[in-house]
Amino acid sequence: PDALWEPIRERYPDVTVQTELNADRLAAYADWADVAFGNVPPAWFAQALRLSWLQSVSAGVDAYQSLVGTGIRLTSARGVHHQPIAQHLLLMMLA
Repeated sequence: PDALWEPIRERYPDVTVQTELNADRLAAYADWADVAFGNVPPAWFAQALRLSWLQSVSAGVDAYQSLVGTGIRLTSARGVHHQPIAQHLLLMMLA
């Protein structure tokens, strides 16, 4: 939701934050996107010549092997769910 991005828009008014959930419309942002957040289709990177960073929302990033050697920094969500999952499993065992 756009409300999640409002604090970034307010703190950094010179930064354009564009949200797009439809992968078919990503091509419109390829000319000017510096950063991408989410699970972007790997084919999009051939068009995104300004891209310098991809933050994947998944722990696995095998789909992005094509980024190796391109200079695009890739970060993942590895480890962000380990504590809630452990707590859930423990509570399920106690239930």
